[in-house]
Amino acid sequence: MSIAATQTGTTAEYATETPACLCGRTDHNRVRTARDDVTGAMFTYLRCPGCGLERLSPRPVIEAMGQFYPDAYSPFNDPTPS
Repeated sequence: MSIAATQTGTTAEYATETPACLCGRTDHNRVRTARDDVTGAMFTYLRCPGCGLERLSPRPVIEAMGQFYPDAYSPFNDPTPS
């Protein structure tokens, strides 16, 4: 799978990329901006007017994901029922 028009940059202390929508459109509508609970970083959610997909933009690159999902991240530590 390829993602069209991916741009890479750096925001704060993590690398980011700004991909086009999976349908190939590059235009978008801004939906909301939210703060990450773990790092305090701000993220913008965009919606594609063509297919309706919502995505983060810019989003952290895969190598930076550990900053947002540390080992102590609660969904990873959900106790197994006995």
